[in-house]
Amino acid sequence: MVKLSSPHGHLQYLGKGEFIIEENELPRKFNKIGMICGGTGVTPMFQLIQKVISARMDNTGLSLIYCTKFIEELAFCEDLIKYDRSGRLSFLPVVETPTANKWIYGKGFVTEKMILDYMPSPKGRI
Repeated sequence: MVKLSSPHGHLQYLGKGEFIIEENELPRKFNKIGMICGGTGVTPMFQLIQKVISARMDNTGLSLIYCTKFIEELAFCEDLIKYDRSGRLSFLPVVETPTANKWIYGKGFVTEKMILDYMPSPKGRI
């Protein structure tokens, strides 16, 4: 189980797409999880991604758009790209001001197109 906290409450991931979103609530099942975060907000998302990927028989779909100001601020980027290349994660790093000439990922700010391309469809249990 992974427990994640935010200013808006707590979220518990029980495995195989099951979450407890509010305390004392029954678990809810989702087939896909879409995450958008910036800066250090990636840390709880990375914990959740690792839990899903490392669990046996957990086929929950994962999507992540992760934004920072500079390339050097991208935490866990090598692991996230590895998960993306393995097919376990749909991942888009977005850098506001990329300094590398060969940066092939997102540039600037998160756009509607990025969300449409990388987040799961709102149809079904997401």
